[in-house]
Amino acid sequence: KVMRDTGKLREALDTFRLGISLFPEDKNLLHLMGELMVEEKKFREAVGCYEKLKKIDGDNPKVWNTLGDIKKGMFDEEGAELCYKK
Repeated sequence: KVMRDTGKLREALDTFRLGISLFPEDKNLLHLMGELMVEEKKFREAVGCYEKLKKIDGDNPKVWNTLGDIKKGMFDEEGAELCYKK
C-alpha cells in the first residue's frame, strides 16, 4: 500500500509478482495482489488471484465473497451467485 500511495505502483506490482512466482501458494500475497488489482480496476487479474486462492484456501468464506463481488462488478451475475452460495 505504501508503494502504491507514493506513486510506485509499477514497483509494487513487480514486487507482488516476484513474490507470487517464488511463493505461488502464499495466501497473503495472492490476497493483497487481488485487492490491488480490484483497486486498479483490473478485474480479470483480480479474478485470477482469487481463483488461485480458492484452490488454496477454499474453506475461507472471505475468498468466495470477494470473488463473488468481483464477478458481480464484471456483470457476471451467475458466477457471482455461485460464489456467494459457497
